[in-house]
Amino acid sequence: MEEGALPMWQIATGMQYMMRPTSILRPFVGLNYAASWRLPYEVQYEFEHTPSGLEQEVSTEVESKSSAVSMVGLSAGIRYQLAKHLYIKSGVNYLHKADRAQPGFPGLWGLNALFQYKF
Repeated sequence: MEEGALPMWQIATGMQYMMRPTSILRPFVGLNYAASWRLPYEVQYEFEHTPSGLEQEVSTEVESKSSAVSMVGLSAGIRYQLAKHLYIKSGVNYLHKADRAQPGFPGLWGLNALFQYKF
């Protein structure tokens, strides 16, 4: 069985509170909102009937979802200042469905590390 990432569109917004804003090393906490839409994808199945040796392949198209899955999240991490406008940022985040009745995953943990340029 082969698994792959499902195609999706996602938008996100959020706010962060920076502690020790004048320091080079700045811890932060954040609150986020995200919405994602699953795009159409194809699923392929392969079957083998062992006694006869007959093999068959079947594929089906899974349609996109018209309604978004809404999620709220929390984040925390550290931002380190490398230069006047350049930072490296690392943290953890957790996204949870805003509405339990919506289909999809119940929760999603993530780690991130990135460079950030502040204008």
